[in-house]
Amino acid sequence: MKIAILSNINSSLIAQKLASKYEVYQPAGYNTWVQEILDTNSELYRFAPKAILILLDGYELTKNSNSIDDGIQELNTAFTTIATVADNFLDSAIFISSLDIVQRRIMPLNKIRPERVWEWHWYNKVNSLVSEKRNIFIADIKELVERMGRDNFYSSKLWYTGSIPYSLKGFTAICKRIESLLSAWQGQRYKCLVIDLDNTLWGGVIGEEGIDGIELSNIKEGSRYRDFQLRLRELKDTGVILAISSKNNIEDVMDVFNNHPHMVLKIDDFVVIKANWQPKPKNIRDIALELNLGLNSFVFIDDNPIEQEAVRSELQDVAILDFPKDTTQLEKMLLDAYERYFLTLNATLEDSNKTRIYQEELQRKRAMSSATSIDDYIKSLNIEVFLHLIKEEEVERVAQLTHKTNQFNLTTRRYTVGDIRERMKSPNWRIYTASVCDKFGDSGLISVLMLELKGNTAMIDTFLMSCRVMNRYIEDCIISEVENSVSKEGIGFVMGEYIPTPKNVPVKDLYDRLGYALMLINEDGSKIYRISLPSYDNKRKKLAKVIWEEVQS
Repeated sequence: MKIAILSNINSSLIAQKLASKYEVYQPAGYNTWVQEILDTNSELYRFAPKAILILLDGYELTKNSNSIDDGIQELNTAFTTIATVADNFLDSAIFISSLDIVQRRIMPLNKIRPERVWEWHWYNKVNSLVSEKRNIFIADIKELVERMGRDNFYSSKLWYTGSIPYSLKGFTAICKRIESLLSAWQGQRYKCLVIDLDNTLWGGVIGEEGIDGIELSNIKEGSRYRDFQLRLRELKDTGVILAISSKNNIEDVMDVFNNHPHMVLKIDDFVVIKANWQPKPKNIRDIALELNLGLNSFVFIDDNPIEQEAVRSELQDVAILDFPKDTTQLEKMLLDAYERYFLTLNATLEDSNKTRIYQEELQRKRAMSSATSIDDYIKSLNIEVFLHLIKEEEVERVAQLTHKTNQFNLTTRRYTVGDIRERMKSPNWRIYTASVCDKFGDSGLISVLMLELKGNTAMIDTFLMSCRVMNRYIEDCIISEVENSVSKEGIGFVMGEYIPTPKNVPVKDLYDRLGYALMLINEDGSKIYRISLPSYDNKRKKLAKVIWEEVQS
């Protein structure tokens, strides 16, 4: 991915660090970021970055200001420039740094510190832009400084010798923050957090000490666990699935959740609860199977080093948090884990409903296990598929799905929000989205089909579907409706592509089953298919009702 770094300080070390993962552009010369933005013929515009980081030093912006008003005027001028780049790169992510302005002026204590006023003014201005535009985000450098302390974050020696304000620790922290933001922009996020209970969600062992003996309260020592649970609930609300793996009796566990007065988390906050005496690796495997998620989507928390090592040795794809010896650091551990594994720039409607959606999916699986046949089971669900061309409010969710969906994904191409919007503008592209509901509930937006029109042929670039709705022939309904839609535009042929990956084996024969003719097999195993539109109609299972929704342009 192409990224650009615009700064009023020497940020060459940051650019060099990021260049190991990204194609990085940094303007030549010192403090040339304003000219680079205002000149639409500059190299920045020719480079066409997918993400732009505007990393500004607050002291440099305001050092020539002799009053609060002077400083605000300087900040407003800089902000106007930033608004310009935001308008000129609507399909790119723009990350704007918050300001930490070091107090270097000597002033009486009864005077208002201008640095505080300027920092707050800048933060408000940036937030106003964030609320107006979907592609603007705050890179909160100020928070990093507060966490580390200025003496650790900055280096006077590097500033005076190389115009680099940051210490090695500060430089490392900024690079990690930037990498987390870019990963979040690309939709790279773990999906499920598996949590131990005893000495993790509360202090003590419930089976030995009982509900009144465990450490959990809103004051003193027990409040560390309550605060930890508060952060876990917030994490769940961003779309992370919570599950439990605990060596415990289920009756004791239910007693705590139902009757302890200081439990923040409730049973309904968890999708799967494994309170048993099975090995933790087995429990996690079972959870992955039940949720139909890859093990590389899982993060594990457990206070016991032996349990950590068991999971680490058997399930190499599972990320394991470094449980703190000092449990007053539980909250910090989770905050760090959020930035490393779960950071999200926006929470979609599907994210906020994720726990409910997966709980309903488990109900479907239980219903399927008692059905006499798969077709009877699918018919009993009363599935409705809502299909339409992409809506603006769905862009973020569509980009998210291209990064998260691996099993039912014919080509596994990853797209940013900017990529999706580019295709929405093109007369040669069609992006269809599908949402599904049935008698158990609404699964939300679960499928995306993108195709490019070339003459009388439509080439399917992306066809993906959430793994939680697989094996219900929903794909048959979607592709039949899309084929019918493009045929009305004069399209005579649809071509499909299958690019094999270790994860998408379940769809390797999809086009064969849908009646497409195999045209070519490449050396890498990828395959090209084609179908003549009038020939497909009787080859599909249609066990769902499709509701076509017209979207106004």
